[in-house]
Amino acid sequence: INAESWGGFPWIPTSMALDGSSTSLGKLRTSSILKAAIFTRVGLYFLTLIYHYFVEDYDTSTSIYPGNETTIIHKLIGMYARWDAVYFLHIAETGYEFEHHHAFFPFLPLLIRCVQYLLTPLTYFLVPRDVLVLSGIVVTNASFVMASVVLYWLGVRVLRDEQMAYRSTLLFCLSPASIFMASIYTESVFCLFTFLGVLALESPGQRKWSALCFAFAAATRSNGSINLVFLLFNCIRRTSHFLRWPSSLLVPVNLKRFLGEWLLCLGEAILVVLPLLVNLHYATSLYCTPTNPEQPAWCRSFFPNIYSFIQDRYWGIGFLRYYQLKQIPNFLFASPILVLSLQGIVTYLHHLFSHHKLKDALSFSFGSADVASQAASASASA
Repeated sequence: INAESWGGFPWIPTSMALDGSSTSLGKLRTSSILKAAIFTRVGLYFLTLIYHYFVEDYDTSTSIYPGNETTIIHKLIGMYARWDAVYFLHIAETGYEFEHHHAFFPFLPLLIRCVQYLLTPLTYFLVPRDVLVLSGIVVTNASFVMASVVLYWLGVRVLRDEQMAYRSTLLFCLSPASIFMASIYTESVFCLFTFLGVLALESPGQRKWSALCFAFAAATRSNGSINLVFLLFNCIRRTSHFLRWPSSLLVPVNLKRFLGEWLLCLGEAILVVLPLLVNLHYATSLYCTPTNPEQPAWCRSFFPNIYSFIQDRYWGIGFLRYYQLKQIPNFLFASPILVLSLQGIVTYLHHLFSHHKLKDALSFSFGSADVASQAASASASA
């Protein structure tokens, strides 16, 4: 594993040091992480296959396999073509045909389409839908394996504790949400590009790649724009000395540096939110044209937003709507992970405020490289 094998991205470490000294990448157990990620994917596949045939499915989604339900390959991988996977596969195959398809962002279907093209020779032996589903499985599982390695490198860099980074990545491989990582969903691809973006931010001289990675993440999931928080935190960190001593901005050189830094942050922010804006504009250009006599209601909004409309109309999703008494069993089901997550947050805050006075923290001294990096790593891992 080296920079060349990852397309030459310069922040991928060929060596990494916990204290500034040179440390061989081999000693960082990257190969062990690779094996763990691959082993858990294979193990999860067989577990899913067993449950698929011996436990009754809870599935109300449509099928991506009309007329091909009896193929051997379908029997082996068809369980991954369920729920949202059906929409991603349909978009990869035919594009955005229906209004509600616009709730699903285009980057994952695009990757599936590209891999399907590479696997075209398989169509001599398999039906096209089998190749399509197989392409989706390759994309998501390969993304998960790469995301695991990047998360490990990120942990080593920002935590300064190789053992903790190793354990954290193993837990990531054993996450209770692993079925979503293995299925044709966006989680794996989103994690990969989010981790790459944070790693670029924490690698000297590689900031220029972070916004691009975050943009790919935003093209994968609608909530990818939240990664702007990392860029904002980094900008505050880089200008904290000016914020602590505003009088220094009276010096023209300092003012130029300060404004230049924040103008660069603005450009990065625009790049990250661009996929969301392009997706909304594309839907508007399809449905809100003057020649369309049956324009949907959302077209008449001041800012037409098909995504919010679809979530409300087709899935009944809105702000805080999920928090109802009938959902209490689901919250109880999720309580172990909620408790672990809260414990992790409390532990981090205790670490932060036990090493830095509250007054200093509020005056941006928590923007130091070590503490800010730990915050970024903790957020990315969550």
